[in-house]
Amino acid sequence: MSENHDPDKKVLEDFLLDIDCLDALRPWTDRFNIFDVLKISSVEIRHSNMLAWLLDPNENHGYGDKILAGLLQKVANNDSSGRYDVCSLLLMDLDEFEVAREWKNIDILLTSDKEKTVIAIENKIWSGEHGDQLKRYRQTVERNFSDFTRRIYLYLTPNGDDASDPDSWISISYADIVDIISGELSKDARDTDAEVLIRNYVDMLRRDIVNDQELDELCDKIYKKHKKALDLLFAHRTDPKSRINALISDTLKQLDDEGLIHQCEEWPTSYHTDKMNAYLPPVAEGQGSWKTGKAYHYWFSTNEEGFHSIFELGGSDISDDEMKHMQNLIDILKPNDHKRDNFTYKRLYKTKQFHLKESDNPDEVVPAAVRSAVKDMLEMEDGLLKKIQNNA
Repeated sequence: MSENHDPDKKVLEDFLLDIDCLDALRPWTDRFNIFDVLKISSVEIRHSNMLAWLLDPNENHGYGDKILAGLLQKVANNDSSGRYDVCSLLLMDLDEFEVAREWKNIDILLTSDKEKTVIAIENKIWSGEHGDQLKRYRQTVERNFSDFTRRIYLYLTPNGDDASDPDSWISISYADIVDIISGELSKDARDTDAEVLIRNYVDMLRRDIVNDQELDELCDKIYKKHKKALDLLFAHRTDPKSRINALISDTLKQLDDEGLIHQCEEWPTSYHTDKMNAYLPPVAEGQGSWKTGKAYHYWFSTNEEGFHSIFELGGSDISDDEMKHMQNLIDILKPNDHKRDNFTYKRLYKTKQFHLKESDNPDEVVPAAVRSAVKDMLEMEDGLLKKIQNNA
């Protein structure tokens, strides 16, 4: 085949002729962000340090008790069991709260002798709970603050995952954190050093931790328009994350060949199963949250520390019957979810994080980890669908 008729070269030329389509991404790519420079967006301890600083009413961020007040408002909204009296919770004098980091291994602890209140926050970015961690932390707080009349336990995750001890711990998402902080930023533009740092933090959360729907839709639009060219560029990149994604894709192709899953054509690090397809059948082509005709995805998320697999629903452009089936899944996997009726994307389950060390050989470690993650997801799926069948 002559060079002029090379189809790969042609799709790359077409992409270059339309390169201005990438200009729409500039708001996310061109803005300086100190968290990118320091490469700490996925480092859990740095998030805890930042949040502890923002929640301390007496720190030098310039917002006094407003961030803490916003968090307590979220607590009141998410307290479906009525554990706390809303009026007394929201009318506390917050100036007396002191903030500690890693107190007896608890990520963030806020205490007020005046209000006889302690707030424990366990922060999980990519890792999950360890054993009966939350129960042990609650017992530690109860022993050490037995005379406090109000003990609040918050489980903070990117998507508001349910805690293993839901009777005591209230789930809070990083979307809640973004709402609280951005709400205060929008009220008063100060252009101080502290505000620049905080805006950088919110931008990073929206991009790396919380689903940014506008960015998702924009990237999806560009990808569909230049799918072949972008797949070529992706396949021939040599950075570590691309190599990991290529290994994930190759392993999913093998699992597809073995008849265990169906690898997604649109996103090769995504997959589906016969059993879940039977329960959540494909929607009309071009519909659904991903506009691919899929009502759900099992997919792999990679970051600087490794990767994990996610089970996610797409709630847009689906039938009432499909939504009813989704509600059954939510009832089991996220029973305390308050945003269950009107959603675009909803992550219901994730596997453990598979960490990669510098000494690891990705060609050996990644395929084994992918198989382990898929096995975990299939076992979860079996148990989930059996529960639904038994409840029918």
